[in-house]
Amino acid sequence: MKKMNVFDSASIQEQKYDSMESFIEKIIQDYNNSDQRFDLSYYEKTNMKMKDEVFRYIFGEPEKFSDLYHSLSGIKIPAESFTRYDLDSKLLFGLENDISFLTKDKSIIVLVEQQSTLSPNMPVRCLVYYSNLIRRLCEEDKTTKENMFSKFLNIPEPEFYILYNGEGKVEESTSKLSSHFKIPFGRTESKKRHMIEVEVKNIDIHYKNLNTQKKKKLPDYPMDLYGYSFLIDTYDYYRTELKKKTYKEMFYKKLGYSSIEEINSVLLNNLINRRALDLAVTMTEKKGYLVDYLGREEFRFMLEEKMTLDEFKRIMEERGKEEGRAEGRRTEKIQMVLNMSKNGIDIKTIAVCAELSEEDVKKILESKNK
Repeated sequence: MKKMNVFDSASIQEQKYDSMESFIEKIIQDYNNSDQRFDLSYYEKTNMKMKDEVFRYIFGEPEKFSDLYHSLSGIKIPAESFTRYDLDSKLLFGLENDISFLTKDKSIIVLVEQQSTLSPNMPVRCLVYYSNLIRRLCEEDKTTKENMFSKFLNIPEPEFYILYNGEGKVEESTSKLSSHFKIPFGRTESKKRHMIEVEVKNIDIHYKNLNTQKKKKLPDYPMDLYGYSFLIDTYDYYRTELKKKTYKEMFYKKLGYSSIEEINSVLLNNLINRRALDLAVTMTEKKGYLVDYLGREEFRFMLEEKMTLDEFKRIMEERGKEEGRAEGRRTEKIQMVLNMSKNGIDIKTIAVCAELSEEDVKKILESKNK
């Protein structure tokens, strides 16, 4: 089998599915079997932040973030010099940042956000993020309160990056807080210099754009960013394409309905999303992208929008606690077997008391004697 070139310049739209007809037939089959196979209440409660969660999962690791930061800033900072430093709580209107890292010498704090819907207010939001991170830093340093009034304080310099992969193009490479200022009273135009400024770098991470820059030998983005971009762009393309009127008409005819209105659109749209995701994962695997992630249980859970990373972590922690308790009970039984044997009690009696088989008791005693 010929290996595909991961830097193929073809866009997602040019990489047509081998058989769109076959793809549609699978969705039709899912729809017809929906009563047996699908729980509609599940589809009404999907995690709408799948892209954010997947992005955080990949680039929340210091090693991956170090590579990403190098490609964004041109500055190479070793992974061991970074520490994750996210906001400790949600802010106004439920705002929360995606990823922020602080250098261990507290000289730079980097905030990176992935966006599918470009917000015109990111400089304002980044100002809020930064001020709250500084608040957290001050609260954690017990000497800050004493030094605030008498000694010069050093604070980390902020850097803000917005990685955009939604519809449309990034209009400005840099957004500034000063563009949000009203013209001061008594003036006809805004000042050229301001007493405070925030600059946010906007970067288009659509797969086609990354490949174009690769050919021009511009920023050398990490392979996982190509993989993330390819996965999301492929998913977005197919789930959007199949919801167009042309395909909706094909669906209702194949389902034997007389009009589009007869289709359960909530069910159909979610089945399209599921199949589009399956296809995106398959194509990403064929490209050789995200090979370290696609096989992980928690990663697939986030892709399927069943839970967030935080929810998965809580489940894993509970599972770990339960496994720890089970291991503790087993250790107690082993000690019980050894103590009873030491006191000359026969294997049959030990097995009854420890609620183990005689074979298990023999294995414990044999392993102790080795």
